[in-house]
Amino acid sequence: MKTEGRISAGQAKVERQMRLLAQKFDMRPVPFPLKVRRLRLGLGVQVGFCALPGGKIAMGFTSGKSLAPVAVAEGKALRPLKKLQRLVKRVEEVTLTPDGKGGEIAAVRDSFGSVAPLGRVKEEGGKWGLEDIRIPLPKSAITSLSRPAALTTFFMGVYLPCLICGFPLPSPTASVFYHFFTQNAGSAISSVLEDAKACQDFSLVTSGLELASAMSIEESGVKEALRGSLGSVSSSLENDCWFFSSPSQEGEEALKKLESFLNLTYYTSDYSPYPFGFWQFLDAMEKVLEDPLCASPYKWAVSMAGRAASKAKELGEDSLDPEGEWVERSAFFDATSSIPLPLPVDYSISFSSPPGKAALVLKVGRIWRIPEFLAPHPLGRRRLLFLFSLAAAKMLCAAAFGASRRLEEVDLFIESQDDFSPRSRRPMLLAKGSFSRGDFFAPGEENSAEEFFKARFKGDLVRSPYFSPIPSDKEWADPPFSSTSQRKPPEFSWEEVPRKYASALGTPFISDLSIDRQLVCMKAFGAFESIFELMQAGKMKKEKAEEKIASICRLMPDPEILQAGSNLSAWISFNQAEIPPYPHLERELGALLREAQRLAQSEGRASEAIRILEEGASRAEQEFDSDPASPSRYFHTYAERVVYNRFLASMGEYTVLLPSSLFSVHLELEELLSRQKDPRALYHANWQVLHAPATPLAHLNQYKELSAKKDWQMARAAAMNMLEVSVEAEQLAMAYRNLGYCFWMEGDIPLAFAIYSLAQVLDRKEEMIRTERHLLETVARSSHIFLPSAPEAIELIKERSIPDFKDLRAPKAAREAAEALVDCGLFLPAASILNSISTLPGASVEERVASSLFL
Repeated sequence: MKTEGRISAGQAKVERQMRLLAQKFDMRPVPFPLKVRRLRLGLGVQVGFCALPGGKIAMGFTSGKSLAPVAVAEGKALRPLKKLQRLVKRVEEVTLTPDGKGGEIAAVRDSFGSVAPLGRVKEEGGKWGLEDIRIPLPKSAITSLSRPAALTTFFMGVYLPCLICGFPLPSPTASVFYHFFTQNAGSAISSVLEDAKACQDFSLVTSGLELASAMSIEESGVKEALRGSLGSVSSSLENDCWFFSSPSQEGEEALKKLESFLNLTYYTSDYSPYPFGFWQFLDAMEKVLEDPLCASPYKWAVSMAGRAASKAKELGEDSLDPEGEWVERSAFFDATSSIPLPLPVDYSISFSSPPGKAALVLKVGRIWRIPEFLAPHPLGRRRLLFLFSLAAAKMLCAAAFGASRRLEEVDLFIESQDDFSPRSRRPMLLAKGSFSRGDFFAPGEENSAEEFFKARFKGDLVRSPYFSPIPSDKEWADPPFSSTSQRKPPEFSWEEVPRKYASALGTPFISDLSIDRQLVCMKAFGAFESIFELMQAGKMKKEKAEEKIASICRLMPDPEILQAGSNLSAWISFNQAEIPPYPHLERELGALLREAQRLAQSEGRASEAIRILEEGASRAEQEFDSDPASPSRYFHTYAERVVYNRFLASMGEYTVLLPSSLFSVHLELEELLSRQKDPRALYHANWQVLHAPATPLAHLNQYKELSAKKDWQMARAAAMNMLEVSVEAEQLAMAYRNLGYCFWMEGDIPLAFAIYSLAQVLDRKEEMIRTERHLLETVARSSHIFLPSAPEAIELIKERSIPDFKDLRAPKAAREAAEALVDCGLFLPAASILNSISTLPGASVEERVASSLFL
């Protein structure tokens, strides 16, 4: 520690501020027999203490035999007097906690209510000294002190100067990131740079985080890249990681670097409980990259595997298949996603065929995620990235073995996103091989992840920090990640759903999960063409062909498919007809819709556009709804399909899929007529609800038309219907908003406010919800209406039978369906549903499972 020598500008500032503060206190003589004991702290003013009866110590400014007390030490606490609290902001009581090594840690509460260490008081041979302090003092002033002198030195020479000179006093983590919590990102960046300057000015050796954070900002180049729009940079902390964004595209790369650098320093500061110097901080940063789980309770492979196994057992109790792939994936991601890492990693896993084997792919980021001031040479950064990837892979493999009891081997591929081999277009592999369960959990001690891999990994690792390509005899194409029949949508399958999953999907047939009419028609017509060719070649009997045609028409009773099947049957029986061409209706309706939009938008002929759309819709609808047992339906997502199957379909119903262009025609008609305030707009909104009862957009359009008529009772019913079928957070938020607006218009402002609060929880980015909720508060305040608090709002909603989004049937049904689809191997619809569910609060595991289904 630099403790002697010239006074810096920062120290001079402390002297000036201490003098000004001392002038605001009145000196009073200390009565006999008490004595004032002065300390040589070199702060420009006399500082001392007086031992009082009962073990108390008064500490403050001194002059001769006079003392102006500013704080009192008693037991394990140093309490500031009220006058000092009025004069100096943020002054708190300093607490002393034994460290178990003959010393005590002095700490205060920071701006977040957390205990922030200021330094350490250590006893040696009956004398006391100060360590890890945040202000430079003469060496003679911090060693070989009595306990009263040590405590007074701490409060008057360390804590008080920090407060009055504006030096960041919170703990290392908060001293930097406090700014990002309390300011916009642009101001916070400037504040961090100012703090670093203060650290250097005071010659502080316990300021590693401040200096590393400032160097991260400078190296990222964010100030230069966003010089004109730095104030518009926004920041957020999610899952212990900082994220920065800006409307300017120019600074995107700089912001990504800043994210990575600050998250690495943030992780390092949490790793060490006390402040330390810059070079020690860099050593700690290297250590957390080489061993990122060194301070985690899941450092050992057995601990991580045990966590995943425990979660798998918990999930299996309520699962459709206790040892199915859904339980394994969910347990794996629950175990791994909750463990913070200093660098972001992407990983995907497949527990599918062959049985007892899994494929795990880990993708590590580019070397620019590691700052140059940590490892100036690229080889050093690549080496750190390599060691980090091994440590992360070890954790992931342990979680995989724990999540699946049947798993005996994990194929592991570690890829780098940096391209160090210009001739090769394949990803750079840092590791390729496998772990067997027996080798992975074999007894033995390895001091590092690299030694662990060398002892137990069957495969290749990069042999140098240059990241030389790993030799490979053949292209890697693992079956779980290749294009197989399991990855095709239900539109291409004739299979039945396994019985144990049928109730979750609401159907025993995979074809009843179809949502894309064009793919359904393509599949059916492809089957008809195959039958036609086999019949022509004499390779299929007439009875077999007619049986297959009838089966296809029964599973997919589309008008055009039925017509094609009828024509094919006529050809087989009498050789009277040819197979019709590919379905034409979707193509014709699409062209009609584009023509109408051109007329309405480009030429301003809305009335003519309405006329041709109504005529086209009338012609198209004549081919549908001819069979009351087969209503035509429109679905936009697989989640809507599942909700319909579970709650809205009739027993044994064969759904005719409506052409998406026909639904779009009615959407366009409703929009055009609504602009003209034509009452016929409601007819088209009602048509949408009739043919798409599981589609939130249909209910939203119906609500829009009913609210325009100020029919609040019916509009409220439309909002409730939208609420019952919605799965995504934005859809649910809008349904709650519409419901709250209806109650507002009916005069029930407290209930409306409670419902708006639910909407804002689901979608905090929607401007309309935020604006209307604020306006509602203003109206209530001006009318002297009391609005419910958060607990009161929940009770009020329950009393009025308004469902909370956590209790809605649709999201629960979608989650159950996603589980069944994963276990069935239908990854496309599973991913679609999981992506919808992942927008809900607390659905991070579902998001990770969805991303793991495909690379």
